Amino acid sequence: MGAGCSTINAQRPGDIQYNIAITTGDSPRAGTDADVQLTLIGSNGTLKTPVLDKWFHDDFERGQTDSYRLWGINVGDIWLAKLHVSERGF
Repeated sequence: MGAGCSTINAQRPGDIQYNIAITTGDSPRAGTDADVQLTLIGSNGTLKTPVLDKWFHDDFERGQTDSYRLWGINVGDIWLAKLHVSERGF
């Protein structure tokens, strides 16, 4: 994760770091201004992230890759990653 990577939350004892990169599609009308969250489901548990948002940056625009660094419980081997998009925005 290079420049432009945003740290979402603070580390707590026992947490591990996750580096997340999400690429928005390049088709017409791709992109959103809605709130986006991620849930990781793994062999040791589940982690739901705070809203993925970089201050003063237009996240999730057409053809763009957005990178985030966050801390959370160790979910173990990741079985499933689910994106949640709020109904607000467009």
